[in-house]
Amino acid sequence: MTRRKRYTIIAKLKVIYRKEAGGGIVAFLPELPAARGNIVCYAHTGQHSEASTDYYSSTEAATPAEYNDLHTELKAVYNDIELSIKKRIYRGDLEKAWRRSE
Repeated sequence: MTRRKRYTIIAKLKVIYRKEAGGGIVAFLPELPAARGNIVCYAHTGQHSEASTDYYSSTEAATPAEYNDLHTELKAVYNDIELSIKKRIYRGDLEKAWRRSE
């Protein structure tokens, strides 16, 4: 008998909105599985992808006025999950996400 992997449905999903040097807004989703050293991100153009933690560090916090459009778009994508807006990434969230992707 083979054991099945169990996946948990996340009722809340942490999201951190950041601004690139050029002014573009990116949403980082640190709880979603990603390759070690990366973070799942979402932008208007390109939508879901992975970014390095160095890239995250090169961005700055976005204001609610700056990320409002992207937040509305992301709520439509994750319409059954509550998006919990955070100001920073916690290393523990990344570690769990990295383990899930292995």
